Amino acid sequence: MAAISTSDDPTSSKGFGPFMPGFSNVPYGDAKALEEAIAADHENIAAFMVEPIQGEAGVVVPPTGYLKEVKAICDKHNVLLICDEVQTGLARTGTMLCSDFDEIKPDIVVLGKALSGGVYPVSAGETGQGASAGRRGAREGRREAKGRRKDAKGRRSEATTTN
Repeated sequence: MAAISTSDDPTSSKGFGPFMPGFSNVPYGDAKALEEAIAADHENIAAFMVEPIQGEAGVVVPPTGYLKEVKAICDKHNVLLICDEVQTGLARTGTMLCSDFDEIKPDIVVLGKALSGGVYPVSAGETGQGASAGRRGAREGRREAKGRRKDAKGRRSEATTTN
């Protein structure tokens, strides 16, 4: 849902919906535009989601060092970095993850297509410490989801999940 909600290509989004609200786009590969967008509204931005290589309009590779700059910007503003590696992850570009080329560790990685070798439609999300250790987006999600529940033996326990 999130990935299609960010598309600005009507040929890719036509026939889908409703879309998730609250997304805005910045030009791909333009770290300065990202910095400006986050700085202008940093209190309301929880995460930045990017495909390391754009696949919607062909194969569009970012400038060298782009993801490293993006990671630094996200860290500076306490914003989660989500890399959508559905098309590029699991050694489909020469490294385990495409984001490995810039030697970064995203807070969240979304994987898909290669997980089952194309046999079964499956996807997964992987989170790192940044998504669970005080980043704004992670902190807000946990605050909303915190509650009490019973474990398998009926004992009450604190439960914290991230949306």
